[in-house]
Parts: sequence; structure tokens; C-alpha cells
Amino acid sequence: KGDNKTVIKILEKMVRHYPKATYFKQLSGMYGAAERDKDQLHMLDGVRLMGALNKEKEILNLAYLYLGEDYPYKAAVVVEKGLKDKTIEDTSKNLELLATAWRMSSEVKKSIPVMEKAAAKSDKGDLYARLAGTYLDNDDYKKALSTATKAHKRGGIKRVDQLYVVQGMASANLKRYGECVKMFKKALKDKRSRKFSQQWIQYCEGEIKRTKQLAQ
Repeated sequence: KGDNKTVIKILEKMVRHYPKATYFKQLSGMYGAAERDKDQLHMLDGVRLMGALNKEKEILNLAYLYLGEDYPYKAAVVVEKGLKDKTIEDTSKNLELLATAWRMSSEVKKSIPVMEKAAAKSDKGDLYARLAGTYLDNDDYKKALSTATKAHKRGGIKRVDQLYVVQGMASANLKRYGECVKMFKKALKDKRSRKFSQQWIQYCEGEIKRTKQLAQ
């Protein structure tokens, strides 16, 4: 009859008096339909504690709920376990989820090798572009540049201007100012990166001029 409120009330009694994993799963689904995400998470987490979370869709659903409620570490642990016991397929999308969860947990060292695997499996360059940004954030400028090159070769990048920015900043930190100017001139073609790029071009051109003066 579409009376979801009554269904939820009945299921709440069932999980209290007859705590079977099946009822927890059903109640979790009903909470999801009612947009009660936190309650949905609690029920599905209960299924996990029972050891009855054994389908890829359920595990991934729990991971996304963890992320939604700002528990990225738990999301990472659940997905990693699923990948190890082969309950979850090691697709590019699933590996990207794990890498994202580790990164959101400030576990960048764990995130990077997983993202490398995800990027290698993807048919587009977006994941390599994101990985290049991660290397830049971790001051690994040479790796940022080599990964950015892979991203361009793979193609299909949504925000190519942002990738040029990463390349420009990495080049600047390696004191390759000519390359830096070249990258930021490409980036400024997109108005979203124009102001930022102009500032970096001005800085790099100033460094080129200063280096020439010192050489004289």
C-alpha cells in the first residue's frame, strides 16, 4: 500500500525481538527510502557486525554511508577487506573509492598506491590528473609531472586547466620557470584558472629575468 511508516514500525519491532540479519537489511533499505541515512547506516553496520554483509552492493553501500556521515576510515577498512576477500571486484571505480576514503582519512601514503592502480585500470585520464595533484601536495614534483603526462596521453580529462596548473606549479618548484610559464599560459585559456595563472606567469617571468641578471 506504500505505507512505509508502518512498514518501518513493524520492522523496528522485528529487529528488536527477532534480530536476524535479513530484517536488519530490510529495515536499512526502508530507512534509505525514507532518507534516514544515519539510521540506514546503523542498521547496515549491524549486519556487518553479524558477519552477514557478504554482497558487493551491500558493502559499497555501507562504505558510501560511512563517507556521507564523515567516517572515511571505516569506509576504507570495509572496502579494503572486501577487496582482499574478493567480495568486491577490483575495478577502477572501487579502487578509486578506497583511495578517496584513505585520503579523506589523512592516510595519503595508503591512498597513493591504490589510486595508481585505479588510474591504470581507467580508460580516461581523470584519475591520473587527480593523482598528479596528490603528488604535488606531497612535494613529489617530478612524480607529479610524469603522472600528468600519463593523464594527457590517456585523455578524457574534465578540467584540463587544473592539470596544467599542477604541471605549472610542479615546474616552478623544480625551478623550471620556462616550462612553468608555458603550462600556465595553457591554463589561462580557461577563465576559471585565468587570474591564478596570470599571477604565476608574472612570478615565473620575474624569476627568469632575475636568473639572467645574476648570470651576467
